[in-house]
Amino acid sequence: MARIDNLDVSIIRKMFDLSATMKDPINLSIGIPHFDVPKEVKTAAKDAIDSGQNKYTMSQGLVQLRERIAKKFGTQGITTTAENIIVTAGVAGAVDLFFRVTVGPGDDVLVPDPSYGLYKELIKFTDARCVPIDTYPDFQLTAARIQQAITPNTKVLVINTPNNPTGQVYPKEELQKIAAVAQKHNILILSDEIYEAYVYEGEHCSIGQFYENTITMSGISKCCGATGWRLGYATGPSQIIQNMAKLQQYTYVCAPSHVQHAAITALDADITDIVAQYDANRKLILETLPVDVPPQGALFACLKTPGSATAFSETLREHKVLTVPGPAFSEHDTHLRITFSVAPETLKKGLAIIKGYYDSP
Repeated sequence: MARIDNLDVSIIRKMFDLSATMKDPINLSIGIPHFDVPKEVKTAAKDAIDSGQNKYTMSQGLVQLRERIAKKFGTQGITTTAENIIVTAGVAGAVDLFFRVTVGPGDDVLVPDPSYGLYKELIKFTDARCVPIDTYPDFQLTAARIQQAITPNTKVLVINTPNNPTGQVYPKEELQKIAAVAQKHNILILSDEIYEAYVYEGEHCSIGQFYENTITMSGISKCCGATGWRLGYATGPSQIIQNMAKLQQYTYVCAPSHVQHAAITALDADITDIVAQYDANRKLILETLPVDVPPQGALFACLKTPGSATAFSETLREHKVLTVPGPAFSEHDTHLRITFSVAPETLKKGLAIIKGYYDSP
């Protein structure tokens, strides 16, 4: 009970539940791609169901899927094999397994601030300590900032690029410097790259190509609009992957079998048009609102608010505009997150209301 009592309820999930009870909400709170799963991916899932692929798979995941994932990692400069990959129940499942097999009481985990609240809460559950790295005001995770945050007990560094909630894409040169710091201090890196398909400025780079002590994670939730299908994957040091697979035998058992079959097709899905549409949405936000740190990737923009972000978010909610305030991601209550992974009409409605508060004296 003590561990559960120590966890905070997700503000993001509160917003998700609230939207289900509201009539015609303008929901800019949840990072759910608004497009449907591509037709060929849905067909692959249906074919798997119809052909009887509805039972347990190996806990580590289908071999043919892991082979396809290994090829995908290869294009990112990460050399791996099917034996060194685990398929999980979403990236959240991979993060959970990773923390439970790598850290515990007395260990420190470095996490950028702001960042997705999942990391902080799952670290709490292991009785390790979450050590925030303040990245304000530019939201950049740098080697210098990491160096300052390292303690004698530091065991893991969390990286999320493109970043949720800031939309920052960490440049290759900085990731190389971060890898050197991690190497010097023998720190494990968890690299969450679930938003890798959404880069609008610069290019996505995986730190795992520079530092072998990295667990690289991604999935099909965002790239295929399949957030409810729960399919993630990870690769990294063999012992850690095998320990994650061992724990998965007793927890998640395996990722959904028909989704694993469909994921082989999903990894080849072309969402170029969607990325272009979201880039247009992103630019609309930048043209309409005073965003001090423009997002370069992912599905979000962080907006500095006049006064408390929590209070500002509550005011917007009175007008049926749902956003996520800073405390969901940060020690600071200065920014709120809005998503642009929505239909343009929805975004325009929400921006018009938000802009009204910035334009008023």
